[in-house]
Amino acid sequence: MIDSTTALLERVLDLRMKAHEVHTSNVANANVPQYKAKKIEFTRALDEAIDRSGDRDNLRQQDDSLQAAVAEVRAHVYEDPNAPMKTNGNTVDMEREQTELAKNTIAYQTAIQLINKKFAMAKFAVTEGAR
Repeated sequence: MIDSTTALLERVLDLRMKAHEVHTSNVANANVPQYKAKKIEFTRALDEAIDRSGDRDNLRQQDDSLQAAVAEVRAHVYEDPNAPMKTNGNTVDMEREQTELAKNTIAYQTAIQLINKKFAMAKFAVTEGAR
């Protein structure tokens, strides 16, 4: 059975993968005339889903509510309105894209580590600590 923490981490991985796709697409199109760099936003939607996850006194209801709220979170991909335009009309800033890719990779790896720890704890509990 998947709990709300696992569901949240699974959704984070999906959204981080989408962010990776957005940033790598920007990098791939860095020299395409008139290409407009894309941005992705989902952290605010995740925070809001967690905040509205239900009754704090009823943990089971809160768990179910959080899983449902997190499942509904979608990434918002849009053209970056603040990106400076080059002479060819392209708005990709390679330095910014590389920074965003690095930050996203760290966040993705952190989520993977948290899932691995969660499964290790479950395995430990099931085997009662025996190896």
